[in-house]
Amino acid sequence: MIKKSDNSIKLYLVITFGFTWLFWIFALALGYQDISFLRYLNLDFSSSKELFVHLLFSVGVYGPLIGGIFASWVSSKNKGIKNLIKSIFDWKVDIKWYLILFFLPLVLNLIVVMIGMILGIKFSSFFNSGIPISYILIFFIYELLTSGLEEPGWRDFALVKLQEKYTAEKASWLLGVIWAAWHFPYLISLYYNSDIYYL
Repeated sequence: MIKKSDNSIKLYLVITFGFTWLFWIFALALGYQDISFLRYLNLDFSSSKELFVHLLFSVGVYGPLIGGIFASWVSSKNKGIKNLIKSIFDWKVDIKWYLILFFLPLVLNLIVVMIGMILGIKFSSFFNSGIPISYILIFFIYELLTSGLEEPGWRDFALVKLQEKYTAEKASWLLGVIWAAWHFPYLISLYYNSDIYYL
């Protein structure tokens, strides 16, 4: 017999992928191309069509959130929604995980920079985001309200459900593969016609 939680994770994935890919693929078909954060912030679009296409693409990022809310409701009704919201604001985590959260990305980025420099890439090239320091807070808020809102779906719903069946490590690896697959249309938009695309 299939557990209800197994059905809810399947429902979550169908909604998450279906919603996001519908918007992303439609936007790509209409000619979506990534632009800089500053152009986006200043609404510097060449036409109303370009603005429309970017809005379409932006809506797609909310697939995991919508999937998490809907699957929580189907799985446990009001209790499921309350648990999802509660888990978002649960900050009582061992200090070692906060240290890992802070230092692991730094270490991984340092490794990437070192490999790049060995391959002949200039050090300054890794830190040329094109975003003035005065815009960092605005950029942080933008990321929190877009990419950041993926996390209630991925971490607070999908990971919790996967951990009902797998160990925390195995569930994390599995979710990482699913998360990477979910980004596939976006990666095509970023790297199409580049050397990386053909890899």
